[in-house]
Amino acid sequence: MFFAKSPAFLFSVILGFGVSAVSKPLSFTHILSNLTSHSRFVVSDVPAIQQLQQALTLEEASEISQQMSYSQITHLENARFSEIRFKAASEKVNEADQVQNLIRKKPITFVIIPGLLGEFIDTRAFEEIFARPSYEKIKWQNNSWADSVIDDQFQLNKMNHVPATLRKLVDVASIDDLNGYPILKLVILRTHIGTLESVGDNQDRAATFNRRLEKYLKIDPSENLVFIGYSRGTPLALEMIVQAQKQHLPYLSNLQAVVSYAGVVMGSSLADITDDATTDSGRLFKAAHKLQASLKTSQSVWDRPIRLAQNSAAITEFVSQIALNSEFNPDSFLKTAMSGDFKTIAVLIAKVATQLGFKSITDFNGHVGRLKLFISEILKSVDGLKTKNLVKWWSANSLPQNVRFLSISAAMVDPNNSELEQGVFQAKIGYNDTLDDDSLQGNRRTYEKATGISLNDSQVAIYQSQFLPNLLGNLNSKNRFLKIESLGLLQTHHWGVSLQSVNAMKDGRKNPFPREKVLLALQAFLNQ
Repeated sequence: MFFAKSPAFLFSVILGFGVSAVSKPLSFTHILSNLTSHSRFVVSDVPAIQQLQQALTLEEASEISQQMSYSQITHLENARFSEIRFKAASEKVNEADQVQNLIRKKPITFVIIPGLLGEFIDTRAFEEIFARPSYEKIKWQNNSWADSVIDDQFQLNKMNHVPATLRKLVDVASIDDLNGYPILKLVILRTHIGTLESVGDNQDRAATFNRRLEKYLKIDPSENLVFIGYSRGTPLALEMIVQAQKQHLPYLSNLQAVVSYAGVVMGSSLADITDDATTDSGRLFKAAHKLQASLKTSQSVWDRPIRLAQNSAAITEFVSQIALNSEFNPDSFLKTAMSGDFKTIAVLIAKVATQLGFKSITDFNGHVGRLKLFISEILKSVDGLKTKNLVKWWSANSLPQNVRFLSISAAMVDPNNSELEQGVFQAKIGYNDTLDDDSLQGNRRTYEKATGISLNDSQVAIYQSQFLPNLLGNLNSKNRFLKIESLGLLQTHHWGVSLQSVNAMKDGRKNPFPREKVLLALQAFLNQ
């Protein structure tokens, strides 16, 4: 029967006994390199990781990171390739077999906690897996309970919560073997446009995701759960765990690990600079606050023309801060300039303001309320990514000692820096000369200018995306003995680690980074 325990499970158990009990554990970078035919420019160890892990303060971690460079990555890669070159052919074959056996040893359910602004991006994280037919996708589509279980979902156009089926709120897929049986399962908590679930307060969104995850796991339970917090998804995943501890949610007993996947563990400097009014982001952040405060509701039909004029003037002033001219078109701008910085967020605000228009006679106040709420939730999400607020969170919260906390960071090259970085860019393993590459390059340079750290992924610096044991223990002694591991550094930008594309290219070009292999490598690593 289709829903019976699959032959892949029995096959996995049998293969599991084939893994030698005395085999030397493989690093994540070693496994991923094996799966990608040891191609350069896919993954590296994190330079100076031992120094970073010894850092007691953010200032110390930042200083260490400022000394890192792409040449250090190259040095690490050269050493690894020298080791591979001198290995005997039989040893390479045995290692490849070991990796494949580890992948199939035990199936894991990876739960993707999505990042900021996900509802405004057409593609999901790991879209290439979710879009195609797979064992677990078909199983979920055929599960009658997926349509009978309901959860509330906010809709901005109605300014109210409405019921939605679990099938709409949760997507499921799998990576299957050649016989069509699942090797690993992938679950993503969806954020649909207009729900504001990819922005807003971290505690509120974590509560929503926990509620839905619990409902999903009652229908489709899993004994081996791993959270992958992509970008903003990392602080959300951590908050989910804290809430789960307080509420004694059952899934905690099955949670093996939390992965900071280019995650915001300790803030993002792109969020931090919105506090500096001398920067473009700071100027726009201040303008967004002013717009929110300036929007006026109407008390009667008699004052409506006045309020309409006031609100229109406030929006015009805000838009002028973005484009510095009155011909600015937010729709055309967004098609070519989604970049993940506050300018993109400001453009989204302008687009919503333009669409609402405040011209409705019957729902004038409703339009005003929607825009004010939208701006408020956007600003809350940015605040939730600021270093000062995440430091407060870590100081106030403790995490379970039995869960592993793993970090996978990323770093983006600047082809203008050197022939080395230009070569990495032109290799087209983590880049494909797309609008995404172009738009994020500006962020990468802004990040380096603001922090002095060249190894950043355009949104987060390495030290901010890592679980640093001494630092976390210093902030809260209850977190002193967490099981922390740094897995490696992916050689692509912040979007490339999980997204095929954000800004669509006319010729259909997408980011070629081997995201599927990253998941397989992660499963193999965890199965050791």
